[in-house]
Amino acid sequence: IIFGQEHMSTLNEQPIRTMDGIISKIHKRAPQNVHVAPAMLSYDRFQEMLNPVFNISTDAANSNDRLLITGNTGLSLINKMGRLSGVVQLNQGATKFGFQFREFVTDLGSFKVITHPLFNTNPDWSRMMLVTDLSSMGVAYLTNRRTHHRAFNSDLNRESNDTDDNGIDAQGGTFLTEMTIEVKAPDANGIIYGLCDVGRYRDW
Repeated sequence: IIFGQEHMSTLNEQPIRTMDGIISKIHKRAPQNVHVAPAMLSYDRFQEMLNPVFNISTDAANSNDRLLITGNTGLSLINKMGRLSGVVQLNQGATKFGFQFREFVTDLGSFKVITHPLFNTNPDWSRMMLVTDLSSMGVAYLTNRRTHHRAFNSDLNRESNDTDDNGIDAQGGTFLTEMTIEVKAPDANGIIYGLCDVGRYRDW
């Protein structure tokens, strides 16, 4: 759903199709919302890159908000930006200090921040932020082709098996889903690549 790339081909005279993911759809249909962060990112510049996703409203019943998906590096930088935006006071006798921000606001809307485990498997993805408007998205299944689960060896070491395990002494199985992701309003989403560091002042 996130990293998919559209592809159509054949293998052994059978069709093979893969769907476009959210990132690919944003690159194709809303390239103006794809940014590369400067070496030192300020809050002002951060806001300039994010605010265009609010130029279109996809849910008139609710306030403007977006889900920002990132890795641990991106989350750490957002928290650093939050610390630089305020004043820290420590009192004598305190036994705990620090901040943990999971939401921030700009003058046009708010962002809820989550980390995705997959983003932490690659250093470039860990420094990337995917801004999503969930109300602009949906999952479309092919007719009568929702997720199908086929297990093997669920009763390991017993007489019955669900399907041929090809001699594998283990439990396992497959999930097969034929579907695609719909992004009805790509302009309400965005991407920021290459987060390195954040600073207190605007970069020129």
